[in-house]
Amino acid sequence: MEEQIQQKLKEVKNKIVTNSKDAHFANSLIEELVSLQKQADVVPTEIFIPVSDIEKSHDFGATKLSKTVNGKFIFEAKGGLYTIVDMRLQSLYTLCQSIFDAMNNPPEDETLRDISKDYATAVSYIFQAPIFCSLNDNVLLDVATALLQSFQKNVQSVLAKDLQPEKESDVAANIVLDNAAKVLEDTSKNINHEDS
Repeated sequence: MEEQIQQKLKEVKNKIVTNSKDAHFANSLIEELVSLQKQADVVPTEIFIPVSDIEKSHDFGATKLSKTVNGKFIFEAKGGLYTIVDMRLQSLYTLCQSIFDAMNNPPEDETLRDISKDYATAVSYIFQAPIFCSLNDNVLLDVATALLQSFQKNVQSVLAKDLQPEKESDVAANIVLDNAAKVLEDTSKNINHEDS
């Protein structure tokens, strides 16, 4: 489609240039017009992912999980709900990645393959929760209550555990982070000092 539009633009441009008394002047006006039109067509957007950026998709029937070339996951409920998962949401991103990997390379063991499918189905239901919750107030309250109770139960179990001593690797990682923070702070101070 885009190639056809580009070809049509080229044809129209050539007609204008060949029918003009000053081809060079006509060409420069056309270039300026096209440039201004492109600028006018730019609409600020919150989220824009061209279809050409989709690296691979897995269709589950009512839902689809896609991965973009820049690493974002897009969960699509065919009813019109899209959820975009960025790498910054590490645990959710890892969850999407594990489902994606299992779909790309299904386990040979039938039991593991079934578990992977069940897991993908469960995650699909969670992503579709806003749709289910919009059906009626009872569903909304039931889902919200179940979610909150599960969250509270898991928080309580974490709080009940004894703190584990730090490992050497944790201490080393913290030292590296502290040093990086100091370098960043010093650099920031130097930049601010140079600006004044």
